Amino acid sequence: SFWPIHLPQELMNLTSSIHDINHVWGSYVEKICQWGFDVADYLFYDREVVDIFMNYLVRYIASTSTHTHLSERQIMMASVSTMYIAVKIHGRSVDGSDEYSRKPGLLNLFVQLSQNRFSAETIEKMELAI
Repeated sequence: SFWPIHLPQELMNLTSSIHDINHVWGSYVEKICQWGFDVADYLFYDREVVDIFMNYLVRYIASTSTHTHLSERQIMMASVSTMYIAVKIHGRSVDGSDEYSRKPGLLNLFVQLSQNRFSAETIEKMELAI
């Protein structure tokens, strides 16, 4: 089921115009958001982590000087990396534990979740850039 995402106005104001962010997101926003919920559900995490992930992603895209010219691959890379960061920092299972987010295999899990499009090193580099 689709869970609607409502981006706070202050996040939208980070770009020069709402049109710019809509141009970047286009048809991706629903797919990205649904992917985030699928990951959270797979990890048995509270879905609040998806709100944090989307917040990070919007802020990152808004901060890039080329935010109106991001390729699909760049958006995918930013999505994987910001979800990784959100889970790593804020991930809590539905029972309240943060056990999985502290495991060494978390980064490799995100490599797999990206269908091996991005290596662990690439995700880590993007994490530092963000």
